[in-house]
Amino acid sequence: MNDVKYIKGQAWIAKDESTGKESLVQDQIMVVPGVDSVSCVIALVDDIWADLLSSSGTYKTNDKGYFYWEYTQTLVDNPDLEITVNFECPKPKDGLFIDPDTKELVDVDEVEGDYAKYWVAKLKTYADNYEYHAAVQKKEVVFPKNEYLDWKTGKIEEVDEVLVKNDDLGDIDNLLNFMF
Repeated sequence: MNDVKYIKGQAWIAKDESTGKESLVQDQIMVVPGVDSVSCVIALVDDIWADLLSSSGTYKTNDKGYFYWEYTQTLVDNPDLEITVNFECPKPKDGLFIDPDTKELVDVDEVEGDYAKYWVAKLKTYADNYEYHAAVQKKEVVFPKNEYLDWKTGKIEEVDEVLVKNDDLGDIDNLLNFMF
């Protein structure tokens, strides 16, 4: 039985349609001399989303937003050698970080693990940028600190940063009246 050889193939994510659970799986072929080979699919990560949301998940990171699982694969041209392959973790599926009660994005402090913290922070930034850039009329305008040359005195004058809040509709009200 010492001559049993395992040929490890490529990994992929498979979804169990009956449960909806997604797993990282790999085909393996067990070769026994003098006996037919046996092919099977094994689960490397039983539930990828549970693994990615856990602080003790089996995934790894390069600390630059790249998350992956490591697995070994047999070389095609030399079945005696195995290489370590990085399998990239998927981006979060829709609704993964949405609180079911409030229908809002969860807070970074409410999730565990580097993967979850990274994606919640990134999604929060996306949402904030969308709200800011998609607004028809800005709610706040910031004029940054500035310097200018007073032409009368010849001195450089400083102007502090100014935050102007725009709570009224103003021009938007005129635009809405024009449209309707």
